[in-house]
Amino acid sequence: MNRHKKGMTLIELLVVIVILAALAGTAVSLVGVIDDRERHTVTMMRLGEIRAAILGPDVIAPNGDYMTGGFLQDMGYLPRSDEDLMKRPFGISERAYSEDWRTWYGWAGPYISAPPLRKDDTTQKLYDGWGNDFHGWPADGAGPGNDFSVRSHGADAGDGSDDIPHISQPLIRGNEWATDIGEM
Repeated sequence: MNRHKKGMTLIELLVVIVILAALAGTAVSLVGVIDDRERHTVTMMRLGEIRAAILGPDVIAPNGDYMTGGFLQDMGYLPRSDEDLMKRPFGISERAYSEDWRTWYGWAGPYISAPPLRKDDTTQKLYDGWGNDFHGWPADGAGPGNDFSVRSHGADAGDGSDDIPHISQPLIRGNEWATDIGEM
């Protein structure tokens, strides 16, 4: 007897559903991985922008010297918050030239542009790819030779296990921004 199947059996239908569910699960997990990588990339880019705003751009002049500029050179200290990079701190003069020192000094910002306001923000803030504030801004500024460690808590937003950069890798090492002129 030769019978023609007119439809799928229940078992065949269940196998097809299981295969489709597995494919959907794989697609969802890949989207999550891609999303997490993009957020990490955005965070690294913003940390690079913060570093450049503080130290000046990593650009080499035609004579081979590094170009200078940035908040540290203009102000003589490291920013105490992200606000210092975007808005002139209270009581700080705008950029002016000192005839005595033959150099420019004072705030010449903004040194960095803030990303768009988050829905609950009322002021401009710098935040990472996950929408969390950067932390570690030293309220009193970093002391001479100390590392400057602004970082993101990463995807977990708090326990420190996936901070970006890792705690062992400060954003700016102490020897990059301070020199002990007493030994010169």
